[in-house]
Amino acid sequence: MFQINPENLRKCDIILVKSASRNSKIIRKKTGSKYSHAIIYLGNNCCIESDGLGVTSNNIFRILLNYKDDILCLRFHVSLKIHYKNKIRKLAV
Repeated sequence: MFQINPENLRKCDIILVKSASRNSKIIRKKTGSKYSHAIIYLGNNCCIESDGLGVTSNNIFRILLNYKDDILCLRFHVSLKIHYKNKIRKLAV
C-alpha cells in the first residue's frame, strides 16, 4: 500500500486518485481520464473530498492507494496570495 506524504503537499493542491474499485473504473471509462476522484489539500494533514453522501473532511494519512501511479498532484504554477488560499479553503469547507 502507498500512503500520501503530506510533506510533499502545499495548501490548495488538488490530488487526483484512482483505485481498482468498480466505481473508479466506470468513472475513468466514461470520462476518458486516468483518475476518478479529486481531493483538495487544506494543510495540517487535512483534506476535503466528496463522496456519495456529500463533502467530507479527512486526514491525509487515511487515504491509502495500491500504487504510487494511482495519484497525481496538481499545483498552481504561480504562488497564490494568502487571500486566495483562504478563500479557497473557506469555500471548500
